[in-house]
This record gives sequence, C-alpha cells and structure tokens, in this order.
Amino acid sequence: MREPEGRTFRYRAAQSRDELMAAWSDEMIDRLIDDYGQIALARLDDRLQSLDSERRAKLRAARRAK
Repeated sequence: MREPEGRTFRYRAAQSRDELMAAWSDEMIDRLIDDYGQIALARLDDRLQSLDSERRAKLRAARRAK
C-alpha cells in the first residue's frame, strides 16, 4: 500500500508475513489437489500421520493461531 508523504509516497506491506504465507500455502495446496486429486490428499494424510509428536503439536498450535 502507498500513502502520500510530501512529494513522494511511503510504501508498506499490504499483508503481514503470516497472511502472505497462508495465502501462498492455500494456492499451492489448491494446485496440488487440482493436478493430482485424491492421490495428493491421501499422500498428504499419510505424511501428516507419520509426523513426530513435536511437529504435530506445532501444527495444532498453528491451526489454533489461525
């Protein structure tokens, strides 16, 4: 975003880093599902099930922070 400042403009991010990462992640997941369908979902589920407990806890925390 830009805001006038004197004879120039001051620019600032339109989204936070977390918002941008969430949007990019959603786009990548959508493309993965569009390209590979149910196989992608099944493989993702397999990968999530095989995560160690520490990573699972981090994912749960990230989901709650959303």
